[in-house]
Amino acid sequence: MRQIVIAMLLLAALARGELSLLPYPNHVESGSETLTLSRCQLVLEPDGSLDRSFIDILSVHHDLIFAKEHCEPKFPVRVVQLGAGSKASSAECKSEYYELAVTMESIKISAECPVGVIRGVATLWQLMRLQEEDAHAPLTADWTSNQAESKRATKVRIEQVPIHIKDSPRFEYRGLMIDSSRHFLSIATIKRVIVSMMLAKMSALHWHFVDDDSFTMQSKHIPGLAESASFHNTQFYTAEQIKDIVQFAKDRGVDCRTSSGFTAGRRLLHWTPLWTSPTPSPRTSSETSLTISETT
Repeated sequence: MRQIVIAMLLLAALARGELSLLPYPNHVESGSETLTLSRCQLVLEPDGSLDRSFIDILSVHHDLIFAKEHCEPKFPVRVVQLGAGSKASSAECKSEYYELAVTMESIKISAECPVGVIRGVATLWQLMRLQEEDAHAPLTADWTSNQAESKRATKVRIEQVPIHIKDSPRFEYRGLMIDSSRHFLSIATIKRVIVSMMLAKMSALHWHFVDDDSFTMQSKHIPGLAESASFHNTQFYTAEQIKDIVQFAKDRGVDCRTSSGFTAGRRLLHWTPLWTSPTPSPRTSSETSLTISETT
């Protein structure tokens, strides 16, 4: 049902002559021309005054838009930092505002903060359409493996050019929850979810991985806990994997919220092999709370 509603909204937008974007930006101006080019023509031209944090974000998302090799004639993609000299490199810079301008001569993304660049890149990615000869090729490489460049779409088109977009989210929290305590998810699957969230401009992922059903967080304080209390002795996450997921999400404009603590639940009392100390008896479920901090 949800897919039908989304499809109807997109069809309604097309019927009104609007760009096929989801969520739809606050302000859109568009024309009637079609820009056709090869991905190898796209060349990143960052503004000379860009903060280092902008450069880092662009390097993370380079393969989403650009090809690894360049060809002529070059088509510039410019990135400009609005309000240069602000707190763009600090955690305080959270503005998701961006501007995107697409003409027959160039593409320009302007943003106040690095996360704004991520939103602009996601919008640009949505605007790109595959040419018929590349209709069955993926627009992007697999974001969890080193997929061959030859398998990616090379020719794209952007319709209704010139396009000028000014956008910022209506709601700060646009979230999704995954529960790998009840249904274990591989690291690769979680990363695919995060990239999909980025392309849909979602901002928060609540990752629930400890509950009555399984304890999938490796503990340094209680060795063997995750191996014994998960669905399978291989279905748990190490501290390094958890940190990697959190950073992977941050680099894609998604705040991965794993909460500050988890109650292990009643079943922890039945994992008796783990409680070998002859002194205090196992804590009750209400007293058992393990946090990510203990894995560090």
